[in-house]
Amino acid sequence: MGELLDAHVIGYEAIVRLGETIRYDHYNAGWHATGTLGAIGAAAAAARLLGLGGREFAHALAISASLAGGLKVQFGTDTKALHAGLAARAGIEAARLAAAGTTGSLSTFEGRFDFGRMHHGASDDFAAALALHSRGQDGKAAETTPRPWDRRAKGKRPGSGSPAASREMATDASFANS
Repeated sequence: MGELLDAHVIGYEAIVRLGETIRYDHYNAGWHATGTLGAIGAAAAAARLLGLGGREFAHALAISASLAGGLKVQFGTDTKALHAGLAARAGIEAARLAAAGTTGSLSTFEGRFDFGRMHHGASDDFAAALALHSRGQDGKAAETTPRPWDRRAKGKRPGSGSPAASREMATDASFANS
């Protein structure tokens, strides 16, 4: 259980630090951070669970940045709900690709064409802001309060509305077989 918790914290920490550097300019430009930042956070968590070392871990994050996506134009449609799942899938795929030897640019988070500049509003010191620290040492995740579920959602999609709606949808045979 400790490894899973460590992976969760590392993934969440990556999302928080990305969010601090990208700021609301990212969202205001039409990006849905759940899909964009979530893919990188999922890659960080998956890389931790796979035991990837420094370079492989960095490649996983770089690959996930190329797989990240999610547009606000999808709000109000079923596709918005897909953003979280697509981000998770992208992160897992990125970590598995890195584990298999696939590389990504080690300049993904710094330089002229870095993730922050391409996704609007990053600080000048984007790479430094993303430096991940050990859990409990200058971590940003502890400074936030995540929602246990999306209280604004109206439907019965898994992960939205309420925990009861999620359980109901997860056990619905038509959903499970779709």
